[in-house]
Amino acid sequence: MYTDPNKTAEFAVSGMTCASCVARVEKVLRRVPGVDSVAVNLATEKATVHTSGDVSDDQLVAVIAKAGYDAARIVPDAPPVVPQPQTLDRELVAVVASAVLTLPLLAPMFNIALSPWLQLALASIVQFGFGARFYIGGYRAVRAFAGNMDLLVALGTSAAWGARASIRCSRTARRCICSSRRRRSSLRWCASANGWRCAPSVRPPTPSARSTPCARTRRACARKTIRRANARFRSRT
Repeated sequence: MYTDPNKTAEFAVSGMTCASCVARVEKVLRRVPGVDSVAVNLATEKATVHTSGDVSDDQLVAVIAKAGYDAARIVPDAPPVVPQPQTLDRELVAVVASAVLTLPLLAPMFNIALSPWLQLALASIVQFGFGARFYIGGYRAVRAFAGNMDLLVALGTSAAWGARASIRCSRTARRCICSSRRRRSSLRWCASANGWRCAPSVRPPTPSARSTPCARTRRACARKTIRRANARFRSRT
């Protein structure tokens, strides 16, 4: 553990996304007793700390971690890192996959029919699958009583997704309720031998609804009821 006074240490800080993150890291480091100055670079993701007291590297790393970011001490005399074979960037793969899943959502703009539930499923995969990193970063910011760009993106996209999902679910529930009411109305009509007078809680179909399946079912039941009544009348006479 390196604890020499009057030292300058560099730390690799990951998880910073905006200027607010830089200000947050600098603020928490300046609060540590013995820290003289702090300089954080967002582009290189490095924090340079000048101390004049007995401050350990582990203490500074713990302070940065408590703020919601990952940090590690950069050792100047460390051996050079052997370059690894180039692989696909995970961030690039996530962006391409999200774009592929988002393209079908543009189909209604070109008058192409697409199931609303399929649209909701695709949006949910992008929102909670590839967008999970924003929720993780936002949770860390809330835990540290701070705000960052991850929290802003998570709140905005969650509000848009939640509004669309609630509208779709409410429409589906309304259709189910209406269909069940129409089914009960058809059953009451078929069970009534004298038509609508025996079911005062049910209104006759309006002229605009004569061509609906429920209206055709009620008319067929009415014709059957009339034929049965006529048959009973003829048998008695």
